[in-house]
Amino acid sequence: MTQIDTEAASGDHNDLTSRNELEGISWPEPEFASSLVVTCHRLRGKAVGQLTVEELRVLIGQRIGLRCLLPRALALLEEDLFAEGDYFPGDLLASLVRLNDFGELPEAAARLREIARRALATGNADPDLEREIRAFLARGAR
Repeated sequence: MTQIDTEAASGDHNDLTSRNELEGISWPEPEFASSLVVTCHRLRGKAVGQLTVEELRVLIGQRIGLRCLLPRALALLEEDLFAEGDYFPGDLLASLVRLNDFGELPEAAARLREIARRALATGNADPDLEREIRAFLARGAR
Protein backbone atom coordinates (compact mmCIF):
# COMPACT_ATOMS: atom_id res chain seq x y z
CA MET A 1 0.00 0.00 0.00
CA THR A 2 1.29 3.50 -0.79
CA GLN A 3 1.58 6.20 1.84
CA ILE A 4 -1.57 7.81 0.46
CA ASP A 5 -3.44 4.51 0.68
CA THR A 6 -2.17 3.88 4.20
CA GLU A 7 -3.16 7.34 5.39
CA ALA A 8 -6.55 7.09 3.74
CA ALA A 9 -7.20 3.60 5.07
CA SER A 10 -6.25 4.60 8.59
CA GLY A 11 -8.21 7.84 8.45
CA ASP A 12 -5.04 9.80 9.29
CA HIS A 13 -5.34 12.15 6.33
CA ASN A 14 -6.53 15.69 6.91
CA ASP A 15 -10.24 16.10 6.22
CA LEU A 16 -9.37 19.42 4.60
CA THR A 17 -7.39 17.61 1.91
CA SER A 18 -8.95 16.86 -1.46
CA ARG A 19 -8.59 13.65 -3.43
CA ASN A 20 -6.44 15.53 -5.93
CA GLU A 21 -4.08 16.59 -3.12
CA LEU A 22 -4.02 13.15 -1.50
CA GLU A 23 -3.14 11.47 -4.78
CA GLY A 24 -0.82 14.23 -5.98
CA ILE A 25 -2.55 14.31 -9.35
CA SER A 26 -5.35 16.23 -10.95
CA TRP A 27 -7.69 14.77 -13.50
CA PRO A 28 -7.59 16.47 -16.89
CA GLU A 29 -10.67 18.41 -17.91
CA PRO A 30 -13.45 15.97 -18.81
CA GLU A 31 -13.88 15.19 -22.49
CA PHE A 32 -17.46 14.03 -22.01
CA ALA A 33 -19.38 16.72 -20.18
CA SER A 34 -22.34 14.83 -18.76
CA SER A 35 -23.69 16.14 -15.49
CA LEU A 36 -22.33 13.11 -13.63
CA VAL A 37 -18.85 13.39 -15.15
CA VAL A 38 -18.65 17.12 -14.43
CA THR A 39 -19.91 16.60 -10.87
CA CYS A 40 -17.39 13.82 -10.12
CA HIS A 41 -14.57 15.88 -11.60
CA ARG A 42 -15.51 18.88 -9.46
CA LEU A 43 -15.84 16.82 -6.29
CA ARG A 44 -12.32 15.42 -6.61
CA GLY A 45 -11.07 18.91 -5.85
CA LYS A 46 -13.24 19.35 -2.76
CA ALA A 47 -11.86 18.65 0.70
CA VAL A 48 -12.94 15.19 1.89
CA GLY A 49 -14.22 16.63 5.18
CA GLN A 50 -16.42 19.10 3.33
CA LEU A 51 -18.23 16.54 1.16
CA THR A 52 -21.94 16.26 1.87
CA VAL A 53 -23.77 12.97 2.27
CA GLU A 54 -25.06 13.34 -1.29
CA GLU A 55 -21.60 14.05 -2.68
CA LEU A 56 -20.18 11.02 -0.88
CA ARG A 57 -23.04 8.90 -2.23
CA VAL A 58 -22.33 10.02 -5.80
CA LEU A 59 -18.57 9.40 -5.61
CA ILE A 60 -18.94 6.06 -3.83
CA GLY A 61 -21.59 5.00 -6.34
CA GLN A 62 -19.05 5.68 -9.11
CA ARG A 63 -16.28 3.85 -7.15
CA ILE A 64 -14.17 7.02 -7.09
CA GLY A 65 -11.70 7.48 -4.23
CA LEU A 66 -13.00 4.74 -2.00
CA ARG A 67 -9.84 4.56 0.12
CA CYS A 68 -10.21 8.21 1.03
CA LEU A 69 -13.99 8.34 1.24
CA LEU A 70 -14.88 5.14 3.11
CA PRO A 71 -13.58 6.32 6.50
CA ARG A 72 -15.69 9.51 6.30
CA ALA A 73 -18.79 7.74 4.99
CA LEU A 74 -18.57 5.04 7.67
CA ALA A 75 -18.13 7.63 10.41
CA LEU A 76 -21.26 9.45 9.20
CA LEU A 77 -23.23 6.20 9.17
CA GLU A 78 -22.04 5.28 12.65
CA GLU A 79 -23.65 8.53 13.82
CA ASP A 80 -26.75 8.31 11.58
CA LEU A 81 -27.49 4.85 10.18
CA PHE A 82 -29.89 6.27 7.60
CA ALA A 83 -27.89 9.35 6.54
CA GLU A 84 -29.71 10.75 3.53
CA GLY A 85 -28.49 12.35 0.34
CA ASP A 86 -30.97 13.45 -2.31
CA TYR A 87 -32.92 10.22 -2.71
CA PHE A 88 -34.10 8.47 0.43
CA PRO A 89 -33.19 7.82 4.06
CA GLY A 90 -30.30 5.38 3.94
CA ASP A 91 -29.15 6.14 0.39
CA LEU A 92 -25.54 6.49 1.57
CA LEU A 93 -25.76 3.09 3.26
CA ALA A 94 -27.30 1.66 0.08
CA SER A 95 -24.37 2.90 -2.01
CA LEU A 96 -21.92 1.23 0.37
CA VAL A 97 -23.64 -2.14 0.63
CA ARG A 98 -23.64 -2.32 -3.19
CA LEU A 99 -19.83 -2.41 -3.18
CA ASN A 100 -18.53 -5.89 -3.89
CA ASP A 101 -14.87 -5.61 -3.01
CA PHE A 102 -13.16 -3.75 -0.20
CA GLY A 103 -9.72 -4.82 -1.42
CA GLU A 104 -7.07 -3.92 1.11
CA LEU A 105 -9.57 -2.34 3.48
CA PRO A 106 -10.95 -5.29 5.47
CA GLU A 107 -11.52 -3.06 8.49
CA ALA A 108 -13.86 -0.91 6.40
CA ALA A 109 -15.82 -4.00 5.38
CA ALA A 110 -16.05 -5.07 9.03
CA ARG A 111 -17.28 -1.63 10.08
CA LEU A 112 -19.87 -1.66 7.31
CA ARG A 113 -21.10 -5.12 8.31
CA GLU A 114 -21.64 -3.85 11.86
CA ILE A 115 -23.44 -0.72 10.59
CA ALA A 116 -25.60 -2.90 8.31
CA ARG A 117 -26.55 -5.19 11.20
CA ARG A 118 -27.45 -2.20 13.36
CA ALA A 119 -29.58 -0.72 10.57
CA LEU A 120 -31.48 -3.99 10.15
CA ALA A 121 -32.03 -4.27 13.89
CA THR A 122 -33.84 -0.90 13.97
CA GLY A 123 -36.59 -2.20 11.71
CA ASN A 124 -36.58 1.24 10.03
CA ALA A 125 -35.03 0.32 6.68
CA ASP A 126 -37.44 0.43 3.77
CA PRO A 127 -37.98 -2.96 2.10
CA ASP A 128 -35.59 -2.28 -0.82
CA LEU A 129 -32.79 -1.12 1.46
CA GLU A 130 -33.40 -4.05 3.79
CA ARG A 131 -33.09 -6.44 0.83
CA GLU A 132 -29.79 -4.82 -0.24
CA ILE A 133 -28.43 -4.96 3.32
CA ARG A 134 -29.33 -8.64 3.64
CA ALA A 135 -27.68 -9.39 0.27
CA PHE A 136 -24.51 -7.56 1.38
CA LEU A 137 -24.38 -9.50 4.65
CA ALA A 138 -24.99 -12.79 2.84
CA ARG A 139 -22.14 -12.06 0.40
CA GLY A 140 -19.76 -11.61 3.29
CA ALA A 141 -18.08 -8.71 1.45
CA ARG A 142 -14.38 -8.51 2.16
